Amino acid sequence: MINRLENLPNEILIEIFHYFDARRLYRSFYNLNHRFNTLLQSLIQLCLIIWSLKDDLYDDLFASRVRTLVVHFDVIYTLSRYINVRHLVLFHSKHEQICQIMNEGFHLETISLISPRCFYSTLGVYEMIFSNQFPRLKFCYLTNVYSPSIELRQLSWSQSPFLRSLRISSHDSLIHVAILNACPNLSSLSLSLFHLDQTPMNVQPHRNLKKLKFIINNLRWPSDETIFETFFCTMPCLERLTIQRSAALPDILNELQQFDWLSKIILRRLTQLQQFVFYLQLVNTSVMNPLDFNEYIRQIKRNFMDKFQNYTNYRLLINQA
Repeated sequence: MINRLENLPNEILIEIFHYFDARRLYRSFYNLNHRFNTLLQSLIQLCLIIWSLKDDLYDDLFASRVRTLVVHFDVIYTLSRYINVRHLVLFHSKHEQICQIMNEGFHLETISLISPRCFYSTLGVYEMIFSNQFPRLKFCYLTNVYSPSIELRQLSWSQSPFLRSLRISSHDSLIHVAILNACPNLSSLSLSLFHLDQTPMNVQPHRNLKKLKFIINNLRWPSDETIFETFFCTMPCLERLTIQRSAALPDILNELQQFDWLSKIILRRLTQLQQFVFYLQLVNTSVMNPLDFNEYIRQIKRNFMDKFQNYTNYRLLINQA
């Protein structure tokens, strides 16, 4: 196998190396020969995925060239060891891991905190993120985002003018108010909520937000669709919009045949919209006869097209589970 690899040109070998994280790469190829060592030393944007502290035998050889660091579960890592990390991803992180961001993460350009396990330290790092304590930060992926009550939001979060893109999941039905206030130059937002409440009418429109993906993680669609009216009033300059909804069969079919798809609100409030995708996730499809189901799907798609006539970049995508 090694003999075959040695016959490949350097460009292809480097392309192959990109499929390995740094530890696996060095365990597999380091010290095989001088050529491989030279190629490994030429790699300047490594990704390191840490599952355990037991495998750090080679870390000192490449630590300064790690650009992306991914840490799983409660493994205790040392952020200062990887001095040129720009992209940090923590899965199921605890207090000690999050505190390293707060103390040593000021050079980071992207931060992802996925399912953190420590409430109070997570609140602290959120406050730093949305108060411009990380001056190079441009993107965040944050799950289980919490913020104070409406009265305290603007006291707790100031502004982060350099944040350009966010991916957020939250049980706070008005978290978007805090985010839009804190990120005046945000251009892209992916927002996943369990439910949505009426947005206060005094929220200033955010005119730099151009792209929104909005996911409702609830089989129950809001009965009062004026909720979406006040929601979209806060982002009037959207150019690309994706809405994701889940629905359970068979009860939802009659509703979907008459569903408005938010067409009146979208056409009235989002006058700059160039692209719209409504992503419909249907669950429990096995309870239906396939022929009946396919006919329902045709009717649902026809209903969507009727609501958005002459809008060729507006699409309905249906997925079955």
